[in-house]
Amino acid sequence: MFIPVIPIVCRIRGKCRQYLKVTWFPCSTPILIQSISTLSHTNLLKLEKKINSNTNLILDLKNPSILVIHKHILTLYKKNDYSSIANLFEWSLEKDFKFTDIRVYEICLESYLKSPQFKVNGKTRLEMISKYLLSLSLKPNLLIFNLLMKGFITLKDMDQVRYHYNLLGRYDLTPNTFIYTTLLNAFAKAKDSNNVEITFKNMLSKNIIPNEIILGILIDYYSKFDLTKMKETFELMEYYNITPNIQIYNSLIRGYGKTNNFEQVEFLFQFLKSKKFPINLLTYTSMIHAYGVQGYLEEMKLTFLEMKRNKIRCDLNLYTIILQSLSKFHQLQDMEDIYQQMISDKISPDLITYTVLIHGFGRQGMINKMELYYQDMMESDIMPTLPTYSALIQAYGLNGYIDKMEQQIEIMNENQVQLDSALLIIIFKSYIKVKNLKQLKNYYLWMIDSKLETIKLYHCIINGYGKLQRVDQMEWIFNEMIENGYQPNQIILDTMVKWFDKEGMYDKVDYYDNFRISDQLK
Repeated sequence: MFIPVIPIVCRIRGKCRQYLKVTWFPCSTPILIQSISTLSHTNLLKLEKKINSNTNLILDLKNPSILVIHKHILTLYKKNDYSSIANLFEWSLEKDFKFTDIRVYEICLESYLKSPQFKVNGKTRLEMISKYLLSLSLKPNLLIFNLLMKGFITLKDMDQVRYHYNLLGRYDLTPNTFIYTTLLNAFAKAKDSNNVEITFKNMLSKNIIPNEIILGILIDYYSKFDLTKMKETFELMEYYNITPNIQIYNSLIRGYGKTNNFEQVEFLFQFLKSKKFPINLLTYTSMIHAYGVQGYLEEMKLTFLEMKRNKIRCDLNLYTIILQSLSKFHQLQDMEDIYQQMISDKISPDLITYTVLIHGFGRQGMINKMELYYQDMMESDIMPTLPTYSALIQAYGLNGYIDKMEQQIEIMNENQVQLDSALLIIIFKSYIKVKNLKQLKNYYLWMIDSKLETIKLYHCIINGYGKLQRVDQMEWIFNEMIENGYQPNQIILDTMVKWFDKEGMYDKVDYYDNFRISDQLK
C-alpha cells in the first residue's frame, strides 16, 4: 500500500532548515512521528495542535521535544485517556526519556494505575516503575509515594506499602493527611487492627488533625467487629468539630445492626430523615443488611418497599444481600419473588447471586429448582467456582444423589478447582449417609496424600464410622490421627466414648474416659 510521506520544512532562526517527516496512515490509525528536530515556537505550537487532535499518538523519537510530549500528556489527561498515557509512560521508561517536571510523572503514574495495563502487568511492572521514579534526579514528592502505595494496596502487597512508607524519611518527606489516609485504608482492608491503631496514634502524635475521611475509614472498620471503638471514634468527630456525612451514618447503622441494637438503628434512621439527610441506596442497604442478617425479615421487607416507594433503584449487591438473608432462613418463595423483581429491573445475576440461589434451594432438597438456576448460570457463560461447586455437591450428596455428586466432583477436577477441607467434610457426610464405606476410606486416604487433614475432618470420619457401627475402623482412624501429629480434643474423645458405650464395649469406654482426663489431652 502506498503511504505518502509529507516533508514539512521550517526555518530555524533564519540560519538553517530542518525537516520533520510525518507519516499519515489512512482513516483514524495512529500517527508515527519518525524524527523531530528543534522547531521554532510558532511551528512547535502548530505541531502540538495537530498532535493533540489525535489521542492515539505513537512516538518513536530519536530526539523528541519535551514540550510536545508534555503537552500531549496533558491533553490526554483532560480527555481521561489513561491507556494512551500509560503507553506513552512505558515508552518513556524504555527509552529512559526523562521529564523535567515532577508533575508529568504524577499524571503518568496516576493514569497508569487507572489504565488496563496496570491490571495486566501487575506487581513486577509497578516495582520496576517505583525503582525508576525513586532513582530520578527529580526528588519524588508525597503524591508520587501516595500513588505508589495505592497501587500496591490494589495489588494487596502490604510489604511494598510499608516499604514505601518507611522510605519517606530517606527523602526528607513528612507524612501528610493523604499518606495517613492511604495507610489507614490499607491496614483496614487488610484487617490489621494493630497497625490501624499504631498508624492513627502516630498521626495524632505528629499533630495532624484527622479529617472526615480518616475518621470515616476508622468508623467503618470498627463497625464490623468492635462497637466500643466505633462509638469512641464517632465521638472524636464532635471533639474535632467535624460534621458526620451520610456514609458515616451508614457505617454506624451497620455496626449497631450487627450487634442486634435495632433501637439505635431505628433512632439513626429516623434522625437522618428528620435532618433531611440525602438517604441513599447505601443507607437502605445498611438497614436491610442489618435486619436481614439477624432474621428480622418483615422489617427488612418493609424497608425494601419504602426504598422502592422513594424511587431509589436497587442494585445487584442489595438484591444479593436480600437473597442471602431469605436463603439463611429458608424463605424460598420470597427468594423466587425477589429474583423475579431483579430480572424485571433488568439486573443480571452474577456468580455470587447464582451461588446463593443454588445453595438456598439445594439445601432444602429442591434439586430441580436448583438445577434450573445452575443451567441459567452456565448459559450466561458464568463459570462456577469452589463455593458454587460446594453448594451443588452438598445438595446432591446430602439428599442421596451420589452419582450426581460424583459427577460434579469430576467436573470440578476437570476445571482444576481444588477441593478444600470444608467440602471434604460434606463428601464424607454424604458417603456416611448412604453407608458407602469404600468411598469413605478412599477419600480419607486421598485426604492424607493431599495433606488436607484437619482435626474437624478427623472428627467427621470418626463420628461417621461410629454411626455405621464400625468402631474398629473408628479406633483405627483415631490412632492414625495421633500418629500424624494431631492430639484429640474434647469433642473427639466424647465421640469415642459415646459410640463404644452404645456398642457395650465398656472397657474401651473406661480407656477413653481416662484418656479424656489424662495429661495427654491438650
